[in-house]
Amino acid sequence: MAMWQRFKPPSLLAIILLLTAGLYIQVWQHTLVWDEHALTAQQVVLHPSWAHYQRSVQETYRPVALLSVVADHLIWRGWPPGYAVNGLLYHLAVVALFFYVIRGWVAPFPAVASTMIVAIHPAGAETVHYLLGRPDLLSVACLLAALLAFRRLDHADRWPVALALFWGFGVLAFAAKETALLLPGLALVLCFTQMESMGEKSGGKESGRIRRRVIALAPFVLLACLYISARGGGWIAVGTPMHLHLGVEQLAVMAATAAAALNILFFPVDLCPWYEGRIPIPSSAWLAAGALLIGLAGIIYLIWRFRQRAPAVSVGLAWLTGMLALIAIRAATDPAPMNPLAVRWLYPAVIGTALIIGGLLQWIEPLWPRISRAAAVCGLLVLTGLTWQAQPVWQDDISLFHRATECNPRSAFITLQSIDVLNNAGLKDQADQLFARLLAQQPNHPRVLSYLVRLAIGQGNYSDAIDRVHALIQAAPSALSYRTLGDLSALTDQPDAAIKAYRMALRYQSTDMLTLIALGNIYEKNDQWEEAVALYHDGLTGHHDAVNLWFRLGRTSEQAGRLQEAALAFDQVTQFDHNCPDGYLAEARVQEKLGNRRASEETIKRYTELTHQGAIPRPIYDPLDSPCGNEPKVIYQKKTSAMSLSPAPDQPASP
Repeated sequence: MAMWQRFKPPSLLAIILLLTAGLYIQVWQHTLVWDEHALTAQQVVLHPSWAHYQRSVQETYRPVALLSVVADHLIWRGWPPGYAVNGLLYHLAVVALFFYVIRGWVAPFPAVASTMIVAIHPAGAETVHYLLGRPDLLSVACLLAALLAFRRLDHADRWPVALALFWGFGVLAFAAKETALLLPGLALVLCFTQMESMGEKSGGKESGRIRRRVIALAPFVLLACLYISARGGGWIAVGTPMHLHLGVEQLAVMAATAAAALNILFFPVDLCPWYEGRIPIPSSAWLAAGALLIGLAGIIYLIWRFRQRAPAVSVGLAWLTGMLALIAIRAATDPAPMNPLAVRWLYPAVIGTALIIGGLLQWIEPLWPRISRAAAVCGLLVLTGLTWQAQPVWQDDISLFHRATECNPRSAFITLQSIDVLNNAGLKDQADQLFARLLAQQPNHPRVLSYLVRLAIGQGNYSDAIDRVHALIQAAPSALSYRTLGDLSALTDQPDAAIKAYRMALRYQSTDMLTLIALGNIYEKNDQWEEAVALYHDGLTGHHDAVNLWFRLGRTSEQAGRLQEAALAFDQVTQFDHNCPDGYLAEARVQEKLGNRRASEETIKRYTELTHQGAIPRPIYDPLDSPCGNEPKVIYQKKTSAMSLSPAPDQPASP
């Protein structure tokens, strides 16, 4: 017996975990990179409101991952390496759970080798170091724990506890990331494979085992159907709705995406975090679509063929195919011009790859023990070196974007992000060289033109900026480009051109608050009160609770002589913001003009109470939604028993 075979499974697992922790020792040098600053738990802790949480859930339905980041902040208090350390701990949990899953099907050496693949695959570098990889870590851990519990359902004396654990971890997996859609399919495959651990016998009759499996599986089939329907129809807040219209081109995109993902999984020599542009469609879309469908049929056949002889291969094929399908669907449904293939998305697919390799080693090792072990050791050493080299990329913004620019030399988006990072770091010469290269390659790219506009504005050359905005509009008209043109026209005292530009911007995005406010300012400045009233009325159809728009509607209605409408508008201001003195002040002024002395006195009383309270805790609004402090105050003078709205001699009347 070889020396390593004398170790018991817990000892083998401990050695694997120690080696993994040693490989990821670089997490102690981690700093928050790129958008991690906005994703840290500090943002959640500083705004602990239900609205903030609900907005995060609507964008991407991953509440468990969000709560894990909150826990990171509570533990480490914003210490950057702490987030990566916790990511490493979750990764170690995945490694341990995978070891116990694979050990139930294969001998010690295949189990150790396949577990080491999960532990040291280069896809883990991004997943562990980058905060956006947290959902993948948690979803994989919960899926593996759920599969372990599902395999225990065959033991009649333990099945209630196993059922509770399976349901619990399954729900957590769905709340961590949409990767949990794999769970019903994996459990279905397990229903037809050897589920018992090696050397253990299941209890109960065959009919009882089947009944327990069906009872456990049914809720998650329903949950997966509900989740897919919600994402497709958008009738439940579980992330941004995704619509998939299957066609030959979509199938070709999915086939190309799956091929790129498989290349990184099995040959991770060059890990490119992003690439810009649509996934390249093969020259023959029909051929790619046919190859995809034939491949799926062949995989289903292999899953069925290996279900008893090599259950690890069968489950691994199901896992890998399901994960690649999710990645491919994501690529086919993304309407954005930039379609990133992040390496961290492949972290769950590594589990399927390791299961397949572990199952194959179980079959090959008895035939060629030395060759198979030597090949496995060499492969693991190569993966170790690749993972060690991949980690420094995630230590700071400069190294991250240097690598991203190398992977995507013609990506305007990534190059401009790199330029901003270099400028912020004081490396202006490098930033200028990078931009000169980009400008020579893609002079008419919309992002390049936008950057030139920003440079001209920063230099105060507004006429040049206007010319560049016109070129940008010719290349890629949008609400933002027209709003920028309006801002520049207003800044250079061209009100007619500004109004025309703002109106065009509203055609593209009718509810844009910044455009509404900017156009309203021009109308008010030019005493175009009727146009301003109509504008604010239209704006309130998309922002019915916008305090600022209600306040502006009241002000312009008052100037237009619509006192009743003004009174109603100012009443809405105080309804939405009870601590807004300017709202009560303006409402009292309008009520006095209408002759409602009693209503005016009551409103003035509330205004006086607020002004004598000192500092009032203000609700957290967008600055555009808070009119308080922007409205000129009117000094109220006492006249007999009532308060007057007449301004003092040294105070101008409120507009």
